Amino acid sequence: MRKTSGIRIALLFILQTAILILFNCSTDNDFPDLSGSYLGQIPPPVESAEIFAPGIISTGVYTRDITMTPDGDELYFCIVLGNYNYTSILGTKLINGKWTEPQAVSFITEPEYMYIEPHLSASGNKFFFVSNKHTGDPNSIDSDIWIADRTDTGWGKPYNPGEPLNTGVKEYFPSVTENGTLYFTRAGADNISYICRSKLVDGKYSEPERLPDNINIPRGVYNAYIFPDESCLLYCIYGNPGGYGMADYYISFRDENDNWSDPVNAGPRINSAANAVSASLSPDGKYLFFVSSEFKIPDGFGEGKLFLYDIQSYANSVYNGSANVMWIKSDFIKDLRN
Repeated sequence: MRKTSGIRIALLFILQTAILILFNCSTDNDFPDLSGSYLGQIPPPVESAEIFAPGIISTGVYTRDITMTPDGDELYFCIVLGNYNYTSILGTKLINGKWTEPQAVSFITEPEYMYIEPHLSASGNKFFFVSNKHTGDPNSIDSDIWIADRTDTGWGKPYNPGEPLNTGVKEYFPSVTENGTLYFTRAGADNISYICRSKLVDGKYSEPERLPDNINIPRGVYNAYIFPDESCLLYCIYGNPGGYGMADYYISFRDENDNWSDPVNAGPRINSAANAVSASLSPDGKYLFFVSSEFKIPDGFGEGKLFLYDIQSYANSVYNGSANVMWIKSDFIKDLRN
């Protein structure tokens, strides 16, 4: 096992300090008083997407991967610093009618490793995520799917389920159906990833099966979110002709005979010049969360004298080109099915 260098440890300390500052973690009094569903946020309009919880979840830090408990009282998300040099999963809970300040999940005790792509089971009792802890090398780009079980006191110690789910190549972006079938992405030949699924049989995951070729087209196909009833798959395709960006969100629908429709571009309401990253559905099915790194110059920016403070303020805004979590009413998905 390779030891973490002193420089890396110092860098991690600096990065974690920055996270504490950026998320207003110096005192409990700094965090806003939030209550109600979805952190008390006003739902987006019918036909368009908006940034979710600006200044609270989406802060100008690269943010992605929203997941929630079935009752909506716990919300988890991922933050990224540098070129994925530091990743962490943060969570907030609704306790006594108030949302708590986001903080790192309790089982993240070795922050030098990667923690990314959280996903809660339909019951809310299993916490799936991706990490490189199994390698013993914080610099490794290999990744496995990990699981933590809910206990009476919180989340238990994470464990690696091993083969046949995890192999010697990268596995990532887990999502599960109501009956426990796990969908995820696996690295393939020539660095072209593909989507597969593993059924839960007698408490164990079966040999993963690759989804059909009309989904796993010979391009970069990745980060597939399966709807809990297994009726719809929302995933990302890189470099598909006719898209809105280098990578777009696509949707395929599944029928009662386990046949999948060809991918349908999810359209301009969620696709743009910004690359598609990850998506998920709210527990009540009303909203779709997705990630966008839209860059937008504020009105009046640069008019007259422009000082360093002005640029720094813009650099810390939600439209600075880093990824934000967006949300939109999910009704448009029914239109795409029709």
